[in-house]
Amino acid sequence: MKETNTIEPDFAVYPGRLLARVLKQREMTQKELAERTGINKKTINDIVNGTAAITYGTSVGLERVLGVPASFWMNAESIYQTRKKRLEELEEHKNFLKEPALKELVSRRFVPKSKTAEESVNNILRFFRVGSVSVLQSQFPIGVSLRQSQSAKAKRDPLALLCWWRCCELECEKIACRNYDASKFKAAVQKIRSMTSRRPSECFEQIQKMCAECGVAVVAVDQFKNADVKGAAERRKEKAFIMLNGHVPFADIFWFSFFHEAGHILKTMRNFRYIEGWGSRKESDRNRLEEEERKANDFARSLLIPKKYESELPSLKTSQQIAEFADRIGVHPGIVVGRLGHDRHKKAFDELRLALS
Repeated sequence: MKETNTIEPDFAVYPGRLLARVLKQREMTQKELAERTGINKKTINDIVNGTAAITYGTSVGLERVLGVPASFWMNAESIYQTRKKRLEELEEHKNFLKEPALKELVSRRFVPKSKTAEESVNNILRFFRVGSVSVLQSQFPIGVSLRQSQSAKAKRDPLALLCWWRCCELECEKIACRNYDASKFKAAVQKIRSMTSRRPSECFEQIQKMCAECGVAVVAVDQFKNADVKGAAERRKEKAFIMLNGHVPFADIFWFSFFHEAGHILKTMRNFRYIEGWGSRKESDRNRLEEEERKANDFARSLLIPKKYESELPSLKTSQQIAEFADRIGVHPGIVVGRLGHDRHKKAFDELRLALS
């Protein structure tokens, strides 16, 4: 089947120009039209000049005098107003389209390439399921850190984060899940803990299947540039989402992020959205969010390295000691190194993490 391309003009034709053409064909003046229709002459002139709209009453008068259906005039007016509005929006959105995160959406093929700026805006708004750029911008998260990034100089782009979130959300929606069952998910989380001695890539598909059986969709999508996010969680009525950054340098970051987001889901009954490291627009919500982040952190920390083993951490000095300790408690050595690095605030532990990965 041959495809038909629709070309939209980059200008809007007001119906008054069509009226002027019909009057010329009928050899009728604006004054005569006004007298015959009973419409004010100034109104006729404003319509012809594009400064007044054609109303239903006017369209009926034009139909009776000129023989051109009222529906024609109303359609022409509707098309003009729609086109005019789109062109006005497009002018406002030209700078918005230059945002790096939107270009990344296209380069990573989450949004199709567009031939025109208007098509590009429409594709982006459809991707986010919003009606306008202003609505999209109102959804931007505020860059208030609840869990500080390792890089204090990290440049955070709210739009990049929103793009990553939406990509994750769409991937989660593709996963067939049973209805959420908290008790089953809690048991699954315990079983997944036993996998932490392995590389995340080796067991990710298994994790996805186990969680889907409990009503939790788990995805990993590489973050967008300057999104600066490790994970997020979302709870819906019958389903929950765990969204992870698919490109992390260390195994412990992946595992901690997974259990952190699982903690959010297990400890919160209501519907919610949490993005790790990003806060609320409302100052009144921040204390609550900080407390919920603390609970999720504690859940992940105690699950990965149970409290009964914490007293042994300070004595771990060598890679061999760390590896033996990790093997004894059943986790990846990188998890232990990550914990030591966090507790002692030393970036030098990153090299050891890589060596034990």
